[in-house]
Amino acid sequence: MLSYFDSCLRTSDICLLKGHKWLNDNLIGFWFDYLENDLYKDVSHLIEFLSPTVVHFIKSAANKNNASDVTSMLSTMPLKEKQLIIIPINDHNINKVEMGGTHWSLLVYTANKQTFEHYDSHTGSVNRTHAEHVVDILSPILLAEQITDPDLDLIEMECTQQENNYDCGIHLICNTEAVCRKLFREDNRHISDICTPKAISKARRDLLDLILTLKRQIPEKQTTS
Repeated sequence: MLSYFDSCLRTSDICLLKGHKWLNDNLIGFWFDYLENDLYKDVSHLIEFLSPTVVHFIKSAANKNNASDVTSMLSTMPLKEKQLIIIPINDHNINKVEMGGTHWSLLVYTANKQTFEHYDSHTGSVNRTHAEHVVDILSPILLAEQITDPDLDLIEMECTQQENNYDCGIHLICNTEAVCRKLFREDNRHISDICTPKAISKARRDLLDLILTLKRQIPEKQTTS
């Protein structure tokens, strides 16, 4: 359907946008590519968008109490040079190799604050434990000293709560753009005032329209079916 930088979207991915369905890691990865290479291209050197696949690998390493492999991999990335690190969190079973899960949330590391912020659209922040796994791995890499108490690192942030059981991925993409807008476009509004219920309700259609527009703009040889 569409090849766009590191993303390859197929018809089955696009179909997820046409009904009451969860967004998968391909669509999340595409949105990150679009933010990095289009909307925030001018500051892309200051933002690191970790893909869902990389985050799943981080969670798996934390679960196995063997962080050496993931630490070696992350050490090759210029994470300390970034002002903002965007981290998609999924509740998928970290004992499984393949991707999956039923809930997305957003974890953000802001360098000037040296804090992790967690935006969960589900009441009760159901993904907190999964976010903590990632924080435990990233903390010693990003911070001068490792803080052993995850509550000191991880701050739960207020955000618009989802009104159904399938739009968590839509909330994730909206919250991601809102966080970038606040830091790099001097938007001082609360994230809930940027990601309003109205904005979220139209985001699914907007994302579909964006993909179809890019498909028309990108030469045929760059698309895939």
